[in-house]
Amino acid sequence: MNELLAAARAVHFAATIWVFGELAFACALARGRRSVAAAGPGEALRRRLPSIVRLSLGVGIASAVVWLVAVAATMSGMPLSRAMAPSTLGAVLGGTLFGKVWILRLCLAGALLAPWPRSAGGSGWPLALRTVVAAAYLGSLAWTGHAAAAEAASRLLQLGSDVVHLLAAGAWLGALPALVHLLGRAQPIEDAAWAARRFSSVAIASVSALILSGIGSSWFLVGSIPALFGTRYGVLLLAKVALLAVMLALAAANRLLLTPRLAGGDLRAMRALRRNALLEIAAGLTVVIIVGRLGITIPAAHQSPLWPFAYSLGWAPVQESAARSSLLAASLVVAVVGLGVVIAGVHRRVWAHAGAGLAGATAAVVASAWLLAIPAYPTSYAVSPVRYTTTAIVGGAELFARHCVACHGSDGTGAALESAGRVIRPTNLVWHAAGHRPGE
Repeated sequence: MNELLAAARAVHFAATIWVFGELAFACALARGRRSVAAAGPGEALRRRLPSIVRLSLGVGIASAVVWLVAVAATMSGMPLSRAMAPSTLGAVLGGTLFGKVWILRLCLAGALLAPWPRSAGGSGWPLALRTVVAAAYLGSLAWTGHAAAAEAASRLLQLGSDVVHLLAAGAWLGALPALVHLLGRAQPIEDAAWAARRFSSVAIASVSALILSGIGSSWFLVGSIPALFGTRYGVLLLAKVALLAVMLALAAANRLLLTPRLAGGDLRAMRALRRNALLEIAAGLTVVIIVGRLGITIPAAHQSPLWPFAYSLGWAPVQESAARSSLLAASLVVAVVGLGVVIAGVHRRVWAHAGAGLAGATAAVVASAWLLAIPAYPTSYAVSPVRYTTTAIVGGAELFARHCVACHGSDGTGAALESAGRVIRPTNLVWHAAGHRPGE
């Protein structure tokens, strides 16, 4: 059932993002440069909007129905055949937040399916109005995720962060198919260059919003670095971030290298730009598949992480060694200088300098990690399910008296037993416990 639920979510997210992205990009091209051709980029994009919107909404509605049935089966514990009964679906639609949001979103999809004006894409106002409705259609998905179940104190902030994240993803990823379509058309290269610059401007704003809102959501749903690496939710999120980094690298190449060449009349740059956009779409669809799985996975903040590495990072090594402290300070200086060289190289488009700066900064970060490395265990960051209460303390005292006093003494230091002439020196649990995390 989880596989069906994750698949339905992923397909629905992809279709909804596509609707908003196509409309938003059409709005971005609605005003500005007048083409020398009979149909410029904006007009060419508006001509295909009705068919694209109908197709994506059709896929979205079909996947929403599957999503509803899968949720009904999960909530009721029934098999799919029984979960499709009108009484079960009615209970989900009328008695849960998911059901009410589902009905609202179905109404928004119906509004987007309203007949288009006779002219190609209609006038500016219907297009802008449809884009606003598509934004509501996409943003309302936030109420179907983890943020809707957050505590009242932070729910509004989490929902707002999710809405921004969804709209930013839609404006970037959802507009990529339209960009590929425009770059594949026979048109003046000046029109293609103008459309690419417009897309790049929208993408920069979208990526900025995407990163900031993603950090905000992760603050609530992940909570810590150990949870990011030591839980299933965290690992899925890391995979999503890695794919996002690939997309950002492709977008940076498009913006800094290919778009200027395209503006100079280089047809090969147009083909390379279209190829990179297709790669971005492939990576973005994989991200959407991961998002479909994240929505049904317990957030990392609510799990006890299992640390997967033999080492972790801590301040103890540099606190105990003046030499390590000096080396760490030098590494940080090298990292800052390397980052400055990268920024200067990118600004001046001297890629050899940018590469050298990146290599230096990377080496400095690796050296810093080596200086701060400390041994770790799977349970190093585990969180005890037992709360620190008076009852727990009394129970712990009884266990200590029963199992530990014989070797470590009543105070845990083992001093009394050591002075009594024991051959094996007992561990001082007071110092030992202070040097380790509770999970260890």
